[in-house]
Formats: sequence, C-alpha cells, structure tokens
Amino acid sequence: LRHTAESCETLSSWHSHLSALRQMVLPELQEEELFVKAENLWHQARVMVSEYGQRSYAFQALLSAQRLRLLNEINQRLSIVTGIAELAEILAQVPRLLKIPFLCLSIYEDRELPAGWALLVVAFRENQRVGLEPGKLRFPSRQLAPADILPDDRAYSLVVEPLYFREDQLGFVLFEADPAEEETYEILRDQISGALKRAILTERNTRLYNEAVDARKVAEEADLLKSRFLSMVSHELRTPLSLIVGTIEMMLQE
Repeated sequence: LRHTAESCETLSSWHSHLSALRQMVLPELQEEELFVKAENLWHQARVMVSEYGQRSYAFQALLSAQRLRLLNEINQRLSIVTGIAELAEILAQVPRLLKIPFLCLSIYEDRELPAGWALLVVAFRENQRVGLEPGKLRFPSRQLAPADILPDDRAYSLVVEPLYFREDQLGFVLFEADPAEEETYEILRDQISGALKRAILTERNTRLYNEAVDARKVAEEADLLKSRFLSMVSHELRTPLSLIVGTIEMMLQE
C-alpha cells in the first residue's frame, strides 16, 4: 500500500484484490473461529486501504499546493524578463524546482517559416546546463533539438509544447515526459510563451531605440560638419571680398 501510494497509483484496485481473495479463501474455512478471524482480517484490510487512500489524497493535495506555489514563483520571475538571456537564466532554476530531468527551449530563426531552422536558447539535462559549440546552436526545426543535446544513456519520452502568442509562432520547448505532470507542462508553456514574447519585443524596441540614437548622433555630426563647412566657405569668400572692398574704399578716399 505504501509503495502504491508513493508511486501515485490508484488504491481502489486493492479492494478488488481483497474481494477476490475472500471469494477464493472462504470455501476453505470450515471452522467458524477461522471464518470469523478471516472476516475480521479482511475488514481491517479494507479499513487500512481506506486510510492509505485518505493519506495518499492528502499527500497529493499537498504536492499540488507546493507545485502551484512554485509555478506562481516562476511566473513572477518570468513576468519581469527583459531579454532572452535573462529568460534562460530564470529557466535554469525550473528543472531543479520542479524535478524535470530534461528541458530544452528553442526559438524559430524565421517565425514566418517555423518548419525551417531553429536556434537553441537553453538546454538542461540532469539539472546541468548543456553547453554547445556556437556552430551547433542552429538546427532544423523538424529535428526538435541538436543531436548532442538528447540523453544517450537511457530510455526516455519527450513532450513537445509549442510556444506562441496569438498567431505569432515563437518556438517550442521540450520536457522529459511524466504523465502526472501534463498540466504542469501546459502551465509552463503559457508562462514561457508570454515571457519569450516580452523578451523579443523588448530586445526589438531596445535595438530600434539604439538605432535611432545612432542615427541622431550621425545627423548631429553631419549638421556640425555642415556648419563647419559653411563657416569655412563663408570665411574663404569673405577674405577676398574684404580685400576688394578695402581697396575700393582706399581708392574712393584718394
């Protein structure tokens, strides 16, 4: 019963096993004393199954509350993300907090062609960040992950969650599958999608602002050069004119 409860399996099947055992054993109990003793044991067993069921339910409720608290904490951190690098640093804490053995986040190189190429943002395996050479960060989207990222020493199953914002396809994230955590993956998908969209918009706005600042500096430098040029031309024009005017004034005075 303890093993069943810890493995998050249902305890209701134990009642069926006890019923089958009772049906098979009762015909063999000829003595009334043994019959009564057996009935008491089966009754105690059913009570024990019910108690473990209640404990298991309470334990699962506690785990769900803890996981919800962790997801809310992660969401708060993701809500203030201002860049993709910052998003990767926050995601570094997710596998450890939620006990996810494998996580891999990638974005589309061209969001208009999601079936083309993807860029690896971050990957974690066994709570360790996986480092790749710069040339291996780009891979075909259909491949889902670079070849050297996936575990090669054990069997595993993956869940692929798309990252999107409305009609904008952003990328995808891989989780090592756990049937009991399906809802967690969907919640993380929504949180990461929102954070990734904000990071992309923030980086684009920052880039446009920097380009505008650079363009303004270039315009100011061009205006300064134009002012210097006009000043030099004006000086070059005034010099001979001053000589001519001065000469004419001297002639007129004579």
